[in-house]
Amino acid sequence: AKRDVMEKEGLKLEDWEALKYIERFELTMKNFNRIMVFFKIV
Repeated sequence: AKRDVMEKEGLKLEDWEALKYIERFELTMKNFNRIMVFFKIV
């Protein structure tokens, strides 16, 4: 499904790789924030 979106949007593979890294980074930041909140509670 993602490949279809890629082709529709005309994304280059490099752009797709960058998007994957950005998504991973955002997930990491969300997890980090959760951990910080947890430590504040404790």
